[in-house]
Amino acid sequence: MNKQKLHQMCYKSLARLKKASPTILTCVGAVGVIVTAVLAARAAPKALERVQEVPQKPTKMEMVRLSWKYYIPTAIAGTATIACIFGANAINKRQNALLIGAYTMLSKSYKEYREVTKKLYGEDSDAKIIAEVAKNVYISADGTGLYSFEDDFNNEKILFYDSCTKRYFSSTLPAVINAEYHVNRMIQLQGYITLNEFSDFLGIEHVENGDILGWYFDEMLEYGLSWLDFDNSLAKMDDGLECYIITPMVAPMMEGDYYNK
Repeated sequence: MNKQKLHQMCYKSLARLKKASPTILTCVGAVGVIVTAVLAARAAPKALERVQEVPQKPTKMEMVRLSWKYYIPTAIAGTATIACIFGANAINKRQNALLIGAYTMLSKSYKEYREVTKKLYGEDSDAKIIAEVAKNVYISADGTGLYSFEDDFNNEKILFYDSCTKRYFSSTLPAVINAEYHVNRMIQLQGYITLNEFSDFLGIEHVENGDILGWYFDEMLEYGLSWLDFDNSLAKMDDGLECYIITPMVAPMMEGDYYNK
């Protein structure tokens, strides 16, 4: 094995270890709690025996002076446990901060790309590009998060593409419009709605980070909006694929994104 391959293996191993470090530290901390308790239980009889050897009843300070050395292993284990717990928390916060920064950068780049595409090639081209890029992303969905397809005999299930989560699914147009209405209803009632709650209304599965991404009434007001409009545009591909692309007028964001710009 040459030095380059060995270096690559070491680098990959360190990268995996760094990624898993919060979990490792949490597990070590959990074990440390048990070890600390066991060491404390073992030290107590020895310390008590040493105190009882004194002819006269010792004061509290004398008891500490006589027994402290028996608790040295307990103190070391407890200190290490606390360090692991705080270390895991610090690493988690740093990783979350990096994730938030990466999402913000990606969201900004995506918005700029869409704006330039619309200016250069028109509104239709933007919808076709989105559908073409994600053509193979299809998920199963019953489309009955709020709207029952069985009660709608005049509508057939058609193909939709959710531009927020980059997924295809089958539903009816009334079901989707009904879900969009309930998005706005939740925004008005509770002041926000998460992306995963929107997925619930559409009858599709949750996505990662869908509980922290969403639409917030206060931040929508900064865009001059009090109601979230959706563009449900029909896209027809050259290969015959047709689908409705669901695009909100404001992309989902994390709370405070507008003010952090």
